[in-house]
Amino acid sequence: MIRSFTLPLALVVAGLCITPPGFAQQVCLPLPRLLTVTPMGGQAGTAVEVTITHQHIDEALELLFSTPKITAQPVVAADGKPVSNRFVVTIASDAPVGVHDARILSRLGVSTPRAFAVGDLPEIVCSAPHQTIQTAVPLPTGAVCNAKTTPRAIDYYSFRAVKGGRVVVTCDVLEIDSKLNPVVIVADAAGRDLLTSRDGGELVFTPPDDGTYLIKVHGLAYQGGNEQFYRLALRDASAALPPRRAASLRVSGFSWPPEGLSAEAVTAEVEPNDEPAAAQKIGLPCDISGSFSPGNDVDVFEFQGKKGEVWWVEVASERLGMQTDPYVLVQRVVSKDGRETLSDVVELDDIAHPVKPGAFIPAATYSGPPYAAGSPDVLGKLAISEDGTYRLRVRDLLGGPGSADGSVYRLLVRQATPDFALVAWAAHLQMRQNDFGTFSKPIALRAGGTMALEVVAVRRDGFDGAIDLSMEGLPPGVRAAGMTIPAGKQLGMIFITADETATPAWSVAQIFGSARIDGAEVRRRCPLASVVWTIDYAPNDFPRSRITADAPVSVTDFEKATASIAAAEPRVWEAQAGQTLTIPLRITWREEFNGASIKLKPFGTVFSGLKPIDLPVKATTAEAVLDLAALKTPPGDYLLAFSGISVVKHRANAAIVKTAEEQRKRASEAVAADTAAAKELAQKAKEAAEPQRAEATKAASDALGRQKAAESALAEADRHLKAMTAATAPQDILDFLVSEPIRISVKPPAAAPKP
Repeated sequence: MIRSFTLPLALVVAGLCITPPGFAQQVCLPLPRLLTVTPMGGQAGTAVEVTITHQHIDEALELLFSTPKITAQPVVAADGKPVSNRFVVTIASDAPVGVHDARILSRLGVSTPRAFAVGDLPEIVCSAPHQTIQTAVPLPTGAVCNAKTTPRAIDYYSFRAVKGGRVVVTCDVLEIDSKLNPVVIVADAAGRDLLTSRDGGELVFTPPDDGTYLIKVHGLAYQGGNEQFYRLALRDASAALPPRRAASLRVSGFSWPPEGLSAEAVTAEVEPNDEPAAAQKIGLPCDISGSFSPGNDVDVFEFQGKKGEVWWVEVASERLGMQTDPYVLVQRVVSKDGRETLSDVVELDDIAHPVKPGAFIPAATYSGPPYAAGSPDVLGKLAISEDGTYRLRVRDLLGGPGSADGSVYRLLVRQATPDFALVAWAAHLQMRQNDFGTFSKPIALRAGGTMALEVVAVRRDGFDGAIDLSMEGLPPGVRAAGMTIPAGKQLGMIFITADETATPAWSVAQIFGSARIDGAEVRRRCPLASVVWTIDYAPNDFPRSRITADAPVSVTDFEKATASIAAAEPRVWEAQAGQTLTIPLRITWREEFNGASIKLKPFGTVFSGLKPIDLPVKATTAEAVLDLAALKTPPGDYLLAFSGISVVKHRANAAIVKTAEEQRKRASEAVAADTAAAKELAQKAKEAAEPQRAEATKAASDALGRQKAAESALAEADRHLKAMTAATAPQDILDFLVSEPIRISVKPPAAAPKP
C-alpha cells in the first residue's frame, strides 16, 4: 500500500534538529527516530493509551505499526485538539502474539522502529514509586507489568504463592529494544535473595512454603530512565513451562530457516546420549530437535556412511534466540579386536560473517555499524571417504545455561540443497578518524537524494552463483537499482533515489534477490536490519541491531537533499572492454558546503580501482573517466555509484522560518491597518457632534484596543521569528553524499579483422 501525507507547518519548537550544547558538529543529517513507546505493549483484544518520545520530529502525524491488527488514533483533549505525543492504540483480538514494530510518520518521513509487544495476559502499567518492600506492587500470577527502572534504586513487586506451586518470572528487555541490562531476583518477604538472574533470562521458582514473595528488578549498574524499560511477567508453571516469549529477531537470524523447512523437527534427541555406548542411532538425512541440557551436555549421534557421500550439516541455536555457541565434531569409528579407534573427519563451527566492515569503501576511518550477520551456529560440509560407522557430536562451547528451554537446538544433516539467504541494512560511513558512532537510519529520503543499502548473502550448500537484487513497492517518485552480488562473493548494494520533484508519500517496500540454481529461477525475500539505538561513541556503549518487521520507505519535500549527483543523461553508458569510457556528471547544490572540494569514491568491487574524483564545491559538472583496460573490467552489465563526505551548513526545518516571516508580515500589515483605522476614528470622535460623540468615542477606544492588540501580536511574531531563526540557524553536519547509480554496459572487444 502506498500513502501520501501532507505536511502542516505547525509553529512549534519542540523536536527541532538543534545541535546539543558543546557539540560543534553533528554526524548524519537529522532523521526521524522513535525513541520510546510507553507502555511497551498490550494485551490482544484491548486498547491502551501510549506516550511516545522521539528525536528530530517536530510533530508526529501518525503512529504506525507493522501489522494491520494494531492501529492508533491521537488522544483528543476537551477542546477537540490532538494531545501531543499521546495515542490510543487498539489491538485486535486476533493480533499475533509477539513483537511488532511501531513507527512515527513525521514531516521528515517514516521513523526508525521501536518494538511493541502483543501478549495474551492482562497488562499492568506501573508508574507509581515502588522502590521499597513496603511499596511493592502486587503482581498477579498470569499478568505482565510495564515499567522502567529508577536510577540507583530497586523496583519491588510482591506475589502470593503456595508451597510447590512452580512459577516462572520473565523480564523482557533486549526483546523489546530496551537499553536495560536487568538483574532480576526472587526474594522472600523480608527481601532475602532466593534466586537471581543477571542476564534477563527466565527464573523458574518453586516456593518452599506458602506465603508472600518478592521480585526485585534493577539495572546491572543501577541505571534508570525512559530508555531503561522492561516487561515483567509472572506465569504459572505448575504443569509445564509456558512457551518461550516472542522476541525481535537478531540480525544473525536472517539465514534461518532453510527454505521449505517444516516448523517442527522430524525426530527428537533422546537422553541419555552423552557417551559413545549410549549414542543415539540415526539415519541420514535427519532433522533432530534437542537441547544442551543439563549444562556442558554433549549429544552423540551415530550413523552409517558410504564412501563418496556428501552431506551438509546445519545447527541452529543462536539463531533461535539462545545464548549458545554450537560445535560439531564428526568422527569415523573403527572397531578391531574389541577396541574402538576414532579418527576426526570434520570439525564444524561458526557461520562466518558474510563481509568485513569497510568492504566497499577503502578508508581507514570506516568500520561499519554493528550488523553481526554471521552466527555461532554451524553450517558446513561433511564428505564421507570410507564406508563405515560415524559419530556426530554436538555441544555448546559456552557450556549451556543448564535449562532445556534456554538451550534448544535443531540439527539438520541433508544432501546438498543449494540456496542463499539475504539481509540488507543502510550503508554507514565512519565520518572521521576514531569516531565510532553508529546511527539508526530509516529509509526516509529527501527529494533529490539517494540512499545506499548494503545487502549480504549467506550461501548454502555450495551455491556460488551471482545474485541479482531488486526492490518493489516503492512510493511514487522513488526508484531503486540493485548492484548484483557477483558469483562467489557475498556483498552487493541497492541504491534508492527520490526524484527532485517527489512529493511526500510512504509505502512498505520489499527487497528481493534472484539467482539461477540448477537451471531454475530462485527468488528470496531480503529482510531489513536496523541499529536499535543511535550511539555517538560506541566504546561508551554497546551497539545493537536487529531485523525489522518490514521495510517502509518514505520521501519528503519538507527538506530536500543537500546535493544531488547523477550522470548527465539517464541512460545506459556503453563501451567495449579495454576502452576508456567518459561519463559526464551533473551536480545540483542546495545548501552551503565547507571546504574546497569533495572526494567521490566508487562503491563496489568492480570499479574499486577507479581513482577518486576531486569534485570542487559548487561545480555543476564533472567527469568520471573509466579506463576499462586498467580496471580489467570484463564484459557485462554494471552499476556504478559514488559516495563522498563533506561538512554542510544545514538548516533544519527551514520552512518554519518562512512561515514565521509570513506570519510577521501579516501581523505588521494588521498593525498598519488598525493604526490607520484608530487614527481615523479618533479624529472622527474629536469632530463628532454632541449626540454622536459618545458612540464615536467608544468606536475610537475599541479601535485603539485593536491597535494595541495588533502591536502585541506583532511583538509576539517578532519574538517567534527571532526564535525560529535562531533554532534553525545553519548547523555544521557531516553529510554522507551518495550519487544516483549509473548503468554501464561493457561489450566484448571488437573482433580483429580477417587478413
